[in-house]
Amino acid sequence: MYIIFDSIGGLFFIPIAFVENANEFVFYLSLQAFFFSYPLQIWNEFQIKSFPKWNRGTEIGILNKIAGLGAFIAYVVAGYVIRKYSFIPYLFFAAVFIDILSNLVLIGVREEIGFTKSFRSSKTYIKF
Repeated sequence: MYIIFDSIGGLFFIPIAFVENANEFVFYLSLQAFFFSYPLQIWNEFQIKSFPKWNRGTEIGILNKIAGLGAFIAYVVAGYVIRKYSFIPYLFFAAVFIDILSNLVLIGVREEIGFTKSFRSSKTYIKF
C-alpha cells in the first residue's frame, strides 16, 4: 500500500512541471501531499518494527538526522540547478523516475496485515 500511494504521489511531479498559474500549482501540490502523507502510518510502523526496543529511539533519531541532512542537501542542489540552468520542467520526470525506483526497492518487504499492535487501547484492539 505504501508503494502504491507513494508512486501515485510521485506521478504528480509531471503535471506540476507544466502548471501555468498558482491555482493549478496549489491543486496539484495538495493532491501530491495527500498521496505522500497517506501511507505515513505504514512507514512509521515499518521503522518501529525494524529496530530492537532497547535502541529504537536512537536508531530512529539517527534516521531522522540523515533524512534532514538529505533534505537540506536536496534544497541546496535544487537551488543551484535552478539558478544556473533556470527552471527545467524535465527534471520533474527525473524525480518521478527516482521516486518509483526507490519504491521498487521496498517490493520484497512484507507488511503485516492490520495495525493491531500500533493502535492498542488497554485491552481493546482496533482492527482494520
